[in-house]
Parts: sequence; C-alpha cells; structure tokens
Amino acid sequence: MKRMLALVACMMLVLSWNGPSFAADAQYPTRPINIITPYVAGGAFVMTTRALADAMTKDLGQNVIVTPTPGAGTALGIKKALSSTPDGYTLLMTALTSFSIRAQVRDMHIALEDAVPIGNIAVSVTYFATSKNNKKFSTLKEMVTYAKTNPEQVSVAILGFGGYHHVLISMLQKEAGIKLKLVPFDSGPSAIAAVLGGHVDMMVEDVYNPELHTLAITNKQRCPKYPDTPTFTELGYPNMAIDMNIGMFAPKGTPEPILKKLEEAVLKACKDPAYVKFVESINMFSLPMNSKDMASTLQTETRVTKELLNAGIIERQK
Repeated sequence: MKRMLALVACMMLVLSWNGPSFAADAQYPTRPINIITPYVAGGAFVMTTRALADAMTKDLGQNVIVTPTPGAGTALGIKKALSSTPDGYTLLMTALTSFSIRAQVRDMHIALEDAVPIGNIAVSVTYFATSKNNKKFSTLKEMVTYAKTNPEQVSVAILGFGGYHHVLISMLQKEAGIKLKLVPFDSGPSAIAAVLGGHVDMMVEDVYNPELHTLAITNKQRCPKYPDTPTFTELGYPNMAIDMNIGMFAPKGTPEPILKKLEEAVLKACKDPAYVKFVESINMFSLPMNSKDMASTLQTETRVTKELLNAGIIERQK
C-alpha cells in the first residue's frame, strides 16, 4: 500500500511539472513574438519578414515584431535567435542558403542541427545581367560562346566569396565549361554602377533593376517582371535552377504543439493578399513550403554545395 501511495505521489509530481508546460503550449501565444532576421533594416528580406509578421499578427492575435540583427555575414543574428529560449517567442527568419551554402563554405559556428524548420515564405528572383550596351554579348548563349574562346575575359562582379551568388557563378562555370574573371565589390550599388558603366561585363542580382539587361534567371519559372528572360532550365542548364528561399526557423527544443501552430500560421500568412502583393512588388514570389518540404530543400542545397566543395569548384573561405 505504501509503495502504491508513493507511486501515485510521484505521478502527481510529474504532472505538476509538465502541466504548466502543456497548458502554455495550448494557449500559445500569450505575448508578442519576436522574429530575428540577420539582415540590415530596409533590405528585401527584412521587408518581406515584416509583411509576413503583419499577416501573422492578425491570425495569432499577438503582435509579431521583427528585429534586424546584421553582422558577421548573418552569423550574429542566427546565433542570437538559435541560442534563445525554445518557447516559440524568439524565432529566426533567414535565407535557407545561410545553412546550406554559407555555413558550409566558411566557418560561421552555426549548424542546422540547432534549428528547426517551420516553413518557407518566399523566394527571390535571382538573375544574371549585363549592360544594355554590352558589345561582347546580349544573351547567355552568346556569353558562353565568347567565354569559351576567350577564357577569363568575361568579368563578373561578386559580392563576397562563399555566398549564394558566388556558388551560382561557380556552378555556371562548371555547367558551361567556361572560366570567368571574378571581380569583388563591397556593395550591390557599386557593382551595378560598374556593370552599367561597362567596367565589368556581368553580375548576379536579386533586386529588380530596369536599367540592367537580364540574361537568365535561376528560378524554376519565368518572372512577370522579366517576361522575355528565359530560365536556366530552358537554356539547357537544369542544375542552375536553385532558388534563393527565405524561411522561418525555431531553436532546437521548441515544443511540437508550438511548432505546429507556427507552421499553420506561416502557411496561412503566405496566402494573405496584402502579403502576396507586397512580395511581388519587390521582385519576389510568395512560396509557402511546409516544414517537411523546407527540410528536404535544405538537404538538397547542402548536398549540392558539398559536391562543389569536394570537386574543388568552390573553395572553403576563412
């Protein structure tokens, strides 16, 4: 009898410990949610995150705020978000390539194992472009032909080594069998100015710019803003069809009921008319993706990056 009473007491103690947690999960959220994004305020990804946060606020009944936390090549904001208490009140919104490319190419001291995918929200339109006055080439096919007969004579503006754009350029060289000349720049505006001025032949860009002449886009479908610009898949380079996705993550250890509620809120917000209209206005698409599909996309992108590293096509950066 005493043993039975002791067992009952232990069970009640366990329930008293877990009970508040279960109740908190069921009532979530009961206070504002903070989304950390590792980019500079005013950028396309931060603005997209704010638009989604507005839609989520309406659905969840709590304010969803956005905190831009740039620094250390996105590592600062990512670390801050993933080291927070895993209770669903501090989340991370970042490009999937932060894990699948950047963290593979340089030591950023961040790992996907510390993050739990919640849902993808959008994809940017990434394109290769040149000047409208370029005398060397005006199509991707002409560029490849020129580069094959003139190795390292086609210059490409690059914003840092080891990032998404660098990987795309490396992949194009591999797929087309060409050798390009990489020219580093500190900022997008300076790179665009160099291309428009004819100082550099080509660049990779995400932000819509009607002054540039687009050669091809990496997205799987054509973009309404560039209706005459073909995709790399259409041009015979299916491996170049890599999207720049942005998705939401939670710190490892976040309770499953909270993750599920956040996933549902994210997918619903991605269909909000105001959100869809906004992302399209800044050269992006709403691309809702559940946690399972987002995790699969991350695995695929990571595998591609590792293959490029192992083949020596891109090098690890310090």
